[in-house]
Amino acid sequence: MLYIIDGYNLIFNIPNKSFGLEDNRRSLLNSLKLIFSGNENDLTIIFDGKGPDVSFESFHLIQVIFTPAKMSADDYILEIVSASLHPSRVTVVSSDKNLSRQCRYFGTNTMTIKEFLKWVNKKSSKKEEEPSSDFQDSKQNIERLNKIFEKRFKEL
Repeated sequence: MLYIIDGYNLIFNIPNKSFGLEDNRRSLLNSLKLIFSGNENDLTIIFDGKGPDVSFESFHLIQVIFTPAKMSADDYILEIVSASLHPSRVTVVSSDKNLSRQCRYFGTNTMTIKEFLKWVNKKSSKKEEEPSSDFQDSKQNIERLNKIFEKRFKEL
């Protein structure tokens, strides 16, 4: 599943954000990186840009796009959605009702910011509950298994 996030729409709906816009963007990307690491979903965040052209950045497995100054993130999202060969595999995350309605017209899934944050919180709490894959056996058990191995090796 590809998640396309209306970047500033998400930032402005997150409680406890810091003062600077750049700080908020970095904080958001760091949080999403932790939550989506090892995940089978693709994540693209689109921000309204200031430059003459579209710019792309990669932040770990997250694609970050800044639109050209003359194009809104909403319009860029609609371009991606309308060109998608498999719109049912795309989820647009935004609380902009007009954008969500237009995206659904093209067959994409939509999620409000509130729904997304709830889903992310559920996902991150599941990650914390998962047992660590760094299994380490006790010294006593290793010695016990070693004795069994030596005994069977001698019997051969």
